[in-house]
Amino acid sequence: MNSSDSPTTASQSVPLTRLEQQVQQLQEEIAQLRQENEQLRQQKEREFSIEIVNQQQKITQQQTQALEKANPELWQPDRLLEITAIAASALLTIENFDEAVKAALQTIGKGLETDRVGVIENFTLPSKELPGWRVLYEWNSPYTIAQISDLNTSQGCYEEIRDWHDLFCQGQPVSCQIEQMPEPFRGKQAAIGVKAFYLVPIFVEGKWWGVLGLDDCREAKHRTLAELAVLKIAANCIGSAIQRDRTQKAMLQAEQARSAGLAKANEVLRRTASKLVGQEDLDRFLESVIFEVAQETEAVNNSVFLYNSQTNTLLMHSAIQEGQVINLETDPRFELWRTPVPADINEGWKQTQTRGYVWHSLESSAMTGGEIWDISVPWHRMMGHRFVLSVLLQVGDEPLGFMELCFCEQMHLFAERIELVQTLAHQAALAIQLTRLAEEAKQAAILEDRNCMAREIHDTLAQSFAGILMQLQAATLNLIDDPEQVIVHLKRASNLTREGLAEARRSVSLLLQEDTAYSDLLSSLHQLVEQMGCNTDVPISINVEGTPYPLNPEVGMHLFRMVQESLNNALRHADPSTIQINLSYMVQESLNNALRHADPSTIQINLSYATQKVSLCIQDNGRGFDLEQPTNGFGLKGMQQRADLLNAQLQINSQIGTGTEVHITALAPLS
Repeated sequence: MNSSDSPTTASQSVPLTRLEQQVQQLQEEIAQLRQENEQLRQQKEREFSIEIVNQQQKITQQQTQALEKANPELWQPDRLLEITAIAASALLTIENFDEAVKAALQTIGKGLETDRVGVIENFTLPSKELPGWRVLYEWNSPYTIAQISDLNTSQGCYEEIRDWHDLFCQGQPVSCQIEQMPEPFRGKQAAIGVKAFYLVPIFVEGKWWGVLGLDDCREAKHRTLAELAVLKIAANCIGSAIQRDRTQKAMLQAEQARSAGLAKANEVLRRTASKLVGQEDLDRFLESVIFEVAQETEAVNNSVFLYNSQTNTLLMHSAIQEGQVINLETDPRFELWRTPVPADINEGWKQTQTRGYVWHSLESSAMTGGEIWDISVPWHRMMGHRFVLSVLLQVGDEPLGFMELCFCEQMHLFAERIELVQTLAHQAALAIQLTRLAEEAKQAAILEDRNCMAREIHDTLAQSFAGILMQLQAATLNLIDDPEQVIVHLKRASNLTREGLAEARRSVSLLLQEDTAYSDLLSSLHQLVEQMGCNTDVPISINVEGTPYPLNPEVGMHLFRMVQESLNNALRHADPSTIQINLSYMVQESLNNALRHADPSTIQINLSYATQKVSLCIQDNGRGFDLEQPTNGFGLKGMQQRADLLNAQLQINSQIGTGTEVHITALAPLS
């Protein structure tokens, strides 16, 4: 079996190998077919993709062509914005404003390919319900008729185009062909070649100001609402620039007018100030001030009323009528104002004080409010006055009266002119106050002269007469018992008479600012002590500190008189045993007081000299006196007055039984 099976197996292996080869071949053919099929598929896909791309390119081209065709309309707003920006730049960069506006209009006209661009401004027509319009600026293309140079077409009234007026007020633009325009407006526009126009309203600060007009004269062109909306930006920009330029020019003119007014006001103030300095008669100065005010304000009448606070009345003090000074006592036209007017007759005076100035109208329709005196209304109307300005005259918080300016016509007194009038009124008030102060000073000077004469009589003649009397009394006592002593007392009385006469003459000279005898205070005190020592046994000593120097004669005189009064009082009333004068370089009144009243045993004068200062002390050891007790004498009062005149410190220390000290310290200007 085994031998028989082996050929069978061998015989079968051969066909299997062929099958494998066939299978392998078939697989290779299939692979080849697949590769060819893949290549074919890829080729078909590439061809399909190319076709799609071509179709897309075709579609893109068609769309591009369509977009290119639509592009002018789609991008027109951007072009208008660019034109607006260029126009605005011209308004900002060109120095000459008129040229800048024309350049802006030219930019708009050329950019929109129109023939005329104009700025049209509104203005008020008094007799019309609606405002008027007029061409303010204009640009024209070549061969286009200028509208601005034709009065018939360059201005008009909105009553001819009322419907358009209402649209403009609402901020709506207007576009119109020549055939659609109403008459007679259409005829005027046709005369300047208009075929169609477009009007864009201009608003400035929220108010309708005018319109920006575009005129097509060669060919009517269609402009969309979107275009006109963009043009509103340019229109408002131009209108605002024009108004801003006007405002700046008005401010400049106002400033120039103000500067000129200030220069004129300064000149007026300079003249009045120089008159105030050089004019001794202040009434004449007051007249010159109200004359200046009348000239400056063109008032036909200018007067000053002065207020009397004690009687609460106002009285006309002076007046200028049409440039002439009025004699109030003789001019019959001013008879009404020769008597005072009660200040509370109405609210006019009170209102003037509150406001500083009050404007009165004498028109019959304005006679209300009670600010002008009823008694003055007929007088003002008789004089032809229609308006009255009352300006307060005041110094500090004290009202002195008011200045009244009268006008026959309505006057526009601007703030600067009112301010000048108030300044001049203040100068007038100063003149009035100076007049009053001068009168008060005159009365005060008279009173001071009287006091000064009283002090000098007391300190010279009265003191001399008192010393003479003491010597005559002593002589009388010794007339029988000691005739030789009588002769001594009579000689002393004679010397006192001579010295009193000399002292009186020195006082008169000093009052006339001629005498210098009191400059040497120390020498004067030694003479005084020597003179008084003849009449008393009380020792009087002088102590000096510092180096004596000459004093101002008036200072020396007052110090001397005070020492004299102190010594007399001490010797007459205090009964001292000593009197001491300390002069630390005030002094005769104190000696007189000591000798008269203190009954001292000694009197000491201490005199101390310091730089620009003199200190003086008069001491006695007499009985003293009660400082609280009133006295009828003039001596202490005179001493205090002299100290006040010198700005000196006067201190009196005294008690009953302990003596008296008089301390005086004064600044001492050199002689």
